[in-house]
This record gives sequence, structure tokens and C-alpha cells, in this order.
Amino acid sequence: MSDRRFHVIPRTRPMSAFYLVVGLVLILTTGYRVLTEGAAVLPVVALVAALALVVTAVIGLVSPPTGR
Repeated sequence: MSDRRFHVIPRTRPMSAFYLVVGLVLILTTGYRVLTEGAAVLPVVALVAALALVVTAVIGLVSPPTGR
């Protein structure tokens, strides 16, 4: 069997920083849209996904790199 695994947390700091920037941009733009146009379902889902992306990026930046 293959030894490959699915990893959610990025293994490198530059990729974690990229996730953080993308997540923050999504939070700002989607949050602005929710505040100005109202809380529709898809923008709220996008906002939750952006928050999850930021949390993932912060974990990747704080935790030491694992493995190979």
C-alpha cells in the first residue's frame, strides 16, 4: 500500500503564510458583502470556510513542520 497521507495542515511556512493571506482577504471581502447586502446562505458559508482556512494557516505557522 502507498505511504501517502492526506494532510490538511500545510507543511511549509510559506504555504501557511499564503493560506493566511488568502483567508484574511476572503474574510474581509465576504464580511463586507454580508454587512452591506445581508446575510445570505452562500456568503455565510464562504465566511465560515475562510475562518477555517485562517485557523489552519495559524496552526501551520505555530506548529513545527512534521515529517519528510
